[in-house]
Amino acid sequence: MATLVPALTKSDWEHRLSILQSWKYWHKNPIDPGRIDPNLDYRITYNAVIDGCAITVRALCLCFGLSLKAVDGQGRLVSLPKTDQTIPGSSEARHQALLACCKTNSVAHPFAAAFLADPKDLQQLCLLEVLFLANRCVAHPNGGDLYHEVSPEKMKSAINTLLSWLRSSAFPGLADVPQSLLDPLS
Repeated sequence: MATLVPALTKSDWEHRLSILQSWKYWHKNPIDPGRIDPNLDYRITYNAVIDGCAITVRALCLCFGLSLKAVDGQGRLVSLPKTDQTIPGSSEARHQALLACCKTNSVAHPFAAAFLADPKDLQQLCLLEVLFLANRCVAHPNGGDLYHEVSPEKMKSAINTLLSWLRSSAFPGLADVPQSLLDPLS
């Protein structure tokens, strides 16, 4: 099966999957950065871990031919509707706007095509939000408005969706990684 990325080795897979597993460890046992440096705060470590996980999710989604580009025709970042619990339909409007930015390529894995087929799927929305975050986090090379508005539950859902795709795929090198790296986050 053709992919957008070169074949990953066992070591490559382990590194990427360990980053995703870091979400589980950080979320269940957050480090109190005040113990390390009283000038650091909890949000700094949260943003660092969420950025690393979001970028890793985006890179692994590319293996399946799935990407989200929230830019206009001139390459400028687009503004998407916000979800406001007091406004009926705002969550659906955001979901549809995110779907409109999502693309699959000609070598897209069947998981990616099936993923985009159900616009009401909650796991779909969570993964789309994480892909949007990956385009707005501090590590993104094109800059833009910093964005860390993904809840811990949405990040966990997005990671678990991707892990389920990986468990069912046959990418070279992936079969050799420890199964625990592919286990869903609890």
